[in-house]
Amino acid sequence: MRNFLKMSNTELRKRIITLEAQDVARLDAAYRHLCKCGKEYYMGSGVVLSLTTLEGDNIIDPFMVADGFTDLTIQTLKTEIRKTVSYRLSHLNEELKNEK
Repeated sequence: MRNFLKMSNTELRKRIITLEAQDVARLDAAYRHLCKCGKEYYMGSGVVLSLTTLEGDNIIDPFMVADGFTDLTIQTLKTEIRKTVSYRLSHLNEELKNEK
């Protein structure tokens, strides 16, 4: 474990962003709310999508997806969230085992 007292403000901010992004409750909320990004909610409008690395670098600048996500896109994103939750929980379990 790194000594947080020796980390710069920038390093600490990045660490907070990383921990928040991996938070299982946040992932659960994203999973449950993805259905609100579909065509039935945003027909004639759109949703804005962007991708950012854990370090805060933009991979894809924000852009609009007209009429919201398709059902296939929503299901694909839900699959990715389930994978991430599974990964995170397995790592948390390993961390707990190592603390004993």
